[in-house]
Amino acid sequence: AQKDTLHGVAGFNGDDAIALFNGATQIDGFGVIGTDPGSSWSVGTGATKDYTLVRKVIINTGNISWVGSGDTEWDVYSQNDFTFLGSHTTNGCGTSSTSLEAGITLSEDTICVGTVINYTGTVSGGTAPYATVVNFGDGNTSSTLTGTHTYATAGTYTLVYTATDDAIPSATEDSTITVVVLSCVSIKESKESNISIYPNPSKNGLVNISNVGANSTITIFNVIGEVVFSTVANGNEQLNLSLLNKGSYFVTIANTKNSVTKKLIIE
Repeated sequence: AQKDTLHGVAGFNGDDAIALFNGATQIDGFGVIGTDPGSSWSVGTGATKDYTLVRKVIINTGNISWVGSGDTEWDVYSQNDFTFLGSHTTNGCGTSSTSLEAGITLSEDTICVGTVINYTGTVSGGTAPYATVVNFGDGNTSSTLTGTHTYATAGTYTLVYTATDDAIPSATEDSTITVVVLSCVSIKESKESNISIYPNPSKNGLVNISNVGANSTITIFNVIGEVVFSTVANGNEQLNLSLLNKGSYFVTIANTKNSVTKKLIIE
C-alpha cells in the first residue's frame, strides 16, 4: 500500500548494484557497478538478500564508495520488515559533534635524533568509542592513546592526533604539535654542571656564561641544528648575540674533559 513506484528496480533481488544520480552525477550507490557479488552483497551483520536494510540515522549524505564504506551505513533487520516504510529518521544535514575535543602532550618537543619521546592523547565529548590516530609526520602512525616514538632523521615534523566520533564518522577533531628533531648528541640541560647562563631569556642578546672550564669551545645551534655562533672561552664570558633572531637556541660548552648543552631563549 505504501509503494510509490512500479519501476523494475523495485524487483531488486540482492545481487545487483543500484546507483542514484543527480543528472549525470552519481550521488549515492548500493553495491559495486560492474561487479558480480554472487548471490548478494555483505552489509553489516546481514546481506542485500533476504534482509531488510534501513539507512542509519547518522548518515546524512550519499556515498558512492561501497566496500568498507557504504556497506557500513545500513541497519540490518529481518526479511520483510515493513516498519520503516513511508518515513525515515536522520540526524539531518550539517549535524556534527561540536562537543568532541582532542588533545595530545609530549614529554619533549625539541629532541635529538634517536631520543625516545612519550606521548599522551586525550579525547572527550561526542560519542565513544572513539577512533584515534597519531600521525608523527615521518611516515609512521599509531592508534594507541599513549605510547612512545623515536625519530630517525633530523628535521621539523608536524605531529597530528585525530579523534573521530563513533556516532558521526564525519565529525573529527585534531590536535597538532610541531616537533623539532636535531642531529645533536643531546639537548638535555645538565643538572650536574655548575655552568650558568644568564639572563635566560635574554631580551637584548647579551648573555653571560659563568664557570666555563679552561679552553672551552662555546657553540650555539639553532633549532634545526645549524651552528650560528662559536667562540673559545675561559672562566666567565659575556656573549653578544644581538644579531641572532628571536627564538630558542642550544648552547654547548665543551672541552677535553666534558660537554654540557643548555637551552637559551632570546626574546
